Amino acid sequence: MYHFEIGDDGLTRDSSVHDMVTRLAERFPAIDPLALEVAMMLERTHTALADMRVAYWSKFGLTGKRFALLRLLYLTNAD
Repeated sequence: MYHFEIGDDGLTRDSSVHDMVTRLAERFPAIDPLALEVAMMLERTHTALADMRVAYWSKFGLTGKRFALLRLLYLTNAD
């Protein structure tokens, strides 16, 4: 599970991601640690939101494909 925290610099981070990026930056000084951490946090955020969406849709018996079809039908009839 994710453990989000606000650092002393005011940035929100996941402690496991921050620790991993810190270790990588020590081994590979050429990387941009902030850029790598941001990219990883965006991916984790996307995954967390997608998991929540799937859980919500499943209450209605929907899959991603069924939801996309319903949205397409709705938008087609919106005119």
